[in-house]
Amino acid sequence: MVYGMKVWLDALTGKQILLAKCIADELERRGAKTIITTRKFKGTLEMAEYVGLKNPIVIGDYGRTLQEKLRKSLERSLKLIDVISDFDPDLCISHFSPDAGRVTIGLGVKHICTHDTPQVHYIIRMSGMIVEKIMIPKIMTSKSYFPVSYKVVKLRGPFSAIWMKKFKPSRKELEEKGLDLDKPIVTIRTHEVYASYSTHRSFDSDFMIPLVKKLIKRFPEYQFVILPRYSGQERIYEKVSNKLIVVKDFIYAPNLLSFSKLLICGGGSMIEEAAFLGVPSISVYPGKYEITEFLVRKKAAFKASSVEEAYKLSCEILSKPENMKDEWGAHVREMLWRIFDDPLPQIADEAFKTIES
Repeated sequence: MVYGMKVWLDALTGKQILLAKCIADELERRGAKTIITTRKFKGTLEMAEYVGLKNPIVIGDYGRTLQEKLRKSLERSLKLIDVISDFDPDLCISHFSPDAGRVTIGLGVKHICTHDTPQVHYIIRMSGMIVEKIMIPKIMTSKSYFPVSYKVVKLRGPFSAIWMKKFKPSRKELEEKGLDLDKPIVTIRTHEVYASYSTHRSFDSDFMIPLVKKLIKRFPEYQFVILPRYSGQERIYEKVSNKLIVVKDFIYAPNLLSFSKLLICGGGSMIEEAAFLGVPSISVYPGKYEITEFLVRKKAAFKASSVEEAYKLSCEILSKPENMKDEWGAHVREMLWRIFDDPLPQIADEAFKTIES
């Protein structure tokens, strides 16, 4: 083990902040010195505050069009040069950050990646050849990372297992948001329409809005809580129904999920978190997430490809007796913790191995 090694972690989203903080804490516990850099993006600074990350180094922001993304990323890489040169790290850990990739190759810093979304093919093609290792959950296929599959290290579990293993729900945060925890909740997460890999720009109007309207009408006794990803989505959903609670401020997703009866999700991370909590979820993501597909095969989550299919599944789940829901949830939780384990110690081990190699 290399004591006193310096590690730079670059985190571009709220989820990556959460993961980076967990990794940094483990590395520091083993004697390393760390810094975490991030950018201005919805959820990054709020998540940093929530997890107790003091003074993250905030550089750059987020672009929506491909041209904006490229320009913002290049500008951010330039601004990172002086900061990282001053810190002089032995290693960089990112979630395939292209900004970090440019800086590490230019400054000669070893770079390893955590990753679970191989649909971002262009980033893998660009950065895959210059990183030392790619750490992915064991249920994902290495061939998804061709032509750099030989660099893949399989981890004992998905990244969400790190924070879900020690998660404890808190009523206070939700009550402060004005939610009535004595009334049942359905949580809805919108699709990542501005991601570079997304080709479903009209997903909200074509899919989610019709579904939400039907469910609100069918289940008036429920609180329907939606978590938009962008301010534009917030404005859209505020017009859908006065019975739809649009969350504009940061909320820690596992907290909300732990008090929910159902999750309808256009992404992937919250599907995993719901499964670890034993909460039924329906993936309406129009593409494929390998981990979500695994959970669906294990009947720990559900998948819908049309409004009618999602509506039918939602009605079936919400109409089941509470004891059946509880039995299903307990079975799913037990099954997942038999299959998976916390991959954090393994990630830290790989970091030290990379420095020593």
